[in-house]
Amino acid sequence: MFNKDELVVMRENVEKLKTDCEVCGFYARDIEDLKSIYDEGACSECVLNFKHMTWNDWKKGIRPTREAARAKMNIFT
Repeated sequence: MFNKDELVVMRENVEKLKTDCEVCGFYARDIEDLKSIYDEGACSECVLNFKHMTWNDWKKGIRPTREAARAKMNIFT
């Protein structure tokens, strides 16, 4: 898990990537989460739990609440 709010990726231009999921609010756990956050705006678990289950709502930009996402993940904070 990453502890920074942003990750700097060095390419031709410096680009800042978000490292936290817009849906559940947790930081990326691995490179797959970073890719998913960059591509989908949500971590890989939220994409699996919600994008594919509620495709029409997801396409419209409707996302579950943070509480609903965390409850689905069965993570206790």
